[in-house]
Amino acid sequence: MRAESFIKGARTRTFLGLLPPPSQRSAMRRAAEEITRGPGTETWLYGEPWLHVSLAGLLEGAGDEAVAALGDAADAVAYRPFDVAFDHIISWRNNCLVAAGTDNVVGLIELHERIATALAKQGFRGPTRFTPHVTLAKSPIDFGDTDIRPVRWTVTEFVLLHRWPRARRYAVLGRWPLGGPRRGALI
Repeated sequence: MRAESFIKGARTRTFLGLLPPPSQRSAMRRAAEEITRGPGTETWLYGEPWLHVSLAGLLEGAGDEAVAALGDAADAVAYRPFDVAFDHIISWRNNCLVAAGTDNVVGLIELHERIATALAKQGFRGPTRFTPHVTLAKSPIDFGDTDIRPVRWTVTEFVLLHRWPRARRYAVLGRWPLGGPRRGALI
């Protein structure tokens, strides 16, 4: 087993994920703004460039070799484009407010399973549970579960993202298209 684990969470800085199109990121953020609007909400909304779906990540400070191995695992993942929809916003663990899907997340779950299998073949160990979501905000207030107009898009690629401390957005380190010839690579 590699010393590095792949994880999701606050310490993750380099990870495989999905970037929703800008219009869908805007729609999710607007929905979160509407839900959290009001006096005393004490909510910190993430900026649109931060909105993503995490699929698998490396511990903070993972070396270049681990990042390259993550890219090698991504090269081995073959999957087709698929539609996804997030249709509600919920208060979730660690004081997070997230967009989640009810029915239209099967493609995300299957893509995550393929990525987890490819990472295991590279010697990484990591979580087996996966709940597709986009973290929109942090708040100590429980906003419950609120239906929103479904935010839909067709997933055509997954990406390797990195964030340096204090950065205002993620840097895309690699792209892997879904369907067709495997043209993915680290940038």
